[in-house]
Amino acid sequence: MPLKWSYTLLSGSLISTTFSITLNDGRFDDIGTASGGNTLVFNKNDYRTRFDISRSELATLIINKVSETEEAVYQCKLTTDLNQWSDRIRVIVTIPVKLINVSRDQTVLEGSNTALVCKATGKPTPNITLTRVLEDGSDGEVLPQGPTWNFPNINRATSGTYRCTAKNEYETDSQVFKVNVTYPAKIVNLVSEHEVAAQQSVSLDCQGEGNPQPSYTWTPCDPQQSVCHQSVLNFRGGDKSVHTFTCKVENYLGSDTKNTTLFIASDVINVTLIITSEECTDGEYNQLWEKLNKTMDDIFFAGKLGYESVQLKSIRCGCVIVDLALQFNSTVRESDVLSILRDAANNGKFGDLRVTAVTGKRDTGITSTIATTPTNSSDITVQACGDCACSYTVLGVVIGILVLIIIALVVYILWLHKKGERYSK
Repeated sequence: MPLKWSYTLLSGSLISTTFSITLNDGRFDDIGTASGGNTLVFNKNDYRTRFDISRSELATLIINKVSETEEAVYQCKLTTDLNQWSDRIRVIVTIPVKLINVSRDQTVLEGSNTALVCKATGKPTPNITLTRVLEDGSDGEVLPQGPTWNFPNINRATSGTYRCTAKNEYETDSQVFKVNVTYPAKIVNLVSEHEVAAQQSVSLDCQGEGNPQPSYTWTPCDPQQSVCHQSVLNFRGGDKSVHTFTCKVENYLGSDTKNTTLFIASDVINVTLIITSEECTDGEYNQLWEKLNKTMDDIFFAGKLGYESVQLKSIRCGCVIVDLALQFNSTVRESDVLSILRDAANNGKFGDLRVTAVTGKRDTGITSTIATTPTNSSDITVQACGDCACSYTVLGVVIGILVLIIIALVVYILWLHKKGERYSK
């Protein structure tokens, strides 16, 4: 890099031109001189390597390789036969901005201690910033001044892309890196209870979080009927009054499970009672129905669960199997209704009606509508030989056959015994 001084000699003759540099103590030290077309760089302080004096151009000092060492004040002094003149030039050396230590992409476990690094060199000294990068690529939040940013007990909110930037008044250098904070799988939302009408579908939503993204498993689950490994399980109410499902979320850092319970519920609950203390024949059930109707009013006394009325849907005679539709003024759970009826059966609240079984009945023909008590036999389905009666008939036949077999065996044994006595005589 040449340092040039321009001058005009108005009088006298030029004898020499001397070039100097300031030292640390402020004194000038001569670098070399030019005189009569000859140049000389003095052999000291590595001047001959660092500097040169132009022979073709007047008053020109050449800096061979600019470095921070060459930042100084330089002087050109002219000596004539009449006097001396001098002029000075200050050289300011700049160093390109360069990032020398920047954090790489990293994956860290939540709760660990982490440091992000952003270091650079340059002259003038660059200003260093670390910023969060937004989704559109622009700079967002600027972190407090570094060059090292410590994150004790780092959390998932720290995950993202960061930009390290070094900048001075002359240039800028930047680099981006990513921080991925991992944490165990966890269920953040799962409704604990659902109510659904019989034979209707419900979507069970298990909301989980985790990094890496967790997997989902529902149990129980029939893979032929449902997708068992997604966050949402679609289920149609089955034969049971209560269904309990377990959602499990899992990644390699941990797992979490929670239960949700599905209750069959409606304002009309269909139930079947098996009454073994009564008998009926076709068309002769009115007395039984009146007794049963009153018993239901007593069991659900004072509008328990919002009970309103009962509808007789069918009677199967032999022992008596009764299908009922219980009407309520709001949605109730089938399991609660069955619990009350079973408690009534176990504690004799049906009076002289001995009820041995109470079950829910899946009848898609009866929906949530006002149930009415039938007024004539044409409103009721009566089966002359129901399940219970047929079962007793079969049981009676089996017992009769066993008795005949036993009698035959006894007669045969007695005959053998008498025959043995004759031979002995």
